[in-house]
Amino acid sequence: TKSVNILGRSREIEELEKELKKIEKQIEDKKKEQEDYAASIGDLIEETAKLERELQEIEIVYATEKQKMVAEGAGAVSLAAVMFGKIPDTEGKKVCCLISGGNIDVTILSRVINRGLLMSGRCSTLTIELMDKPGQLVEVSSVIAECGGNVTGVLHERSNEGSDINGCYLRISVETKNAEHIRQIKSNLKEKGFKLI
Repeated sequence: TKSVNILGRSREIEELEKELKKIEKQIEDKKKEQEDYAASIGDLIEETAKLERELQEIEIVYATEKQKMVAEGAGAVSLAAVMFGKIPDTEGKKVCCLISGGNIDVTILSRVINRGLLMSGRCSTLTIELMDKPGQLVEVSSVIAECGGNVTGVLHERSNEGSDINGCYLRISVETKNAEHIRQIKSNLKEKGFKLI
């Protein structure tokens, strides 16, 4: 029975070695295929561009909001490169951008959208030092509303070692149109005597 076991194991080993050789051959073929692909597209690539992560995030927001597409950062690079002038000679031309890769986690997508909105001036958080007295929040809200901003969050903080004994800090989140709109809101608040931090 020992000789039968040894023969059986030898056959198993031979079969495993054959499988291993098949796998090695498949890996070699795949590697060769990738090298051939890289060589074939190398002639087609005229230029490459480096793109900052922040621009990719803004582009993910744009693709999601305007084009109703979900794309990961790497998948939206072509669109971001064209929109932010990283590819020369596209002005006034019809340009096709390949967008791929919807492999983005929902929580990451949410963070990217929030950061993209902040970077593009679509929302902002303002910190204002106030006297802690009735009507201050209404006044601040009125100035923001007159400018066309939308208050989305308010944090009123009384106890802060850096503030006046009768003072407080108001942290207010605002939806805005763009960076210029944020500057307008800040300017109008300063004109009304509010101190922005």
